[in-house]
Amino acid sequence: MDDLDAAKQHCIDNASLYVDQEKWFSSLQYPGTEATDQQKAAIDNHKDKKFTRKIRVGYMLNSPIYELSSDVHQLMLPKKAEYFGKMPKNNTAPVHMIGEWIVANRRLVGRGDFHTGVDQEFFGSCKPP
Repeated sequence: MDDLDAAKQHCIDNASLYVDQEKWFSSLQYPGTEATDQQKAAIDNHKDKKFTRKIRVGYMLNSPIYELSSDVHQLMLPKKAEYFGKMPKNNTAPVHMIGEWIVANRRLVGRGDFHTGVDQEFFGSCKPP
């Protein structure tokens, strides 16, 4: 294992960087609200348009994902020098980057797939039907 892999694993093993599981999973389930016609026009004119306290995916705006990414960012700040040295100094850019990453990597998993597709530690997060 090289130094970069060791550093990544050390960061992953650091539980102080984790958000509460219940908040994480409930925020991921929120689909977002559709942008208004005025907001859609702004998006069409500026493809990289960002909105205050919302993560944008296409024409969908998602506040819970913004709050979740903000929580992740707040957990990262005390460890910035140790793990995230190149993280921008302003808070908005990293929060939006984290939120966009979360949205890009979330996926739909059916309840029947849950117990076959996740780690053992998450079994308690799924309530039976």
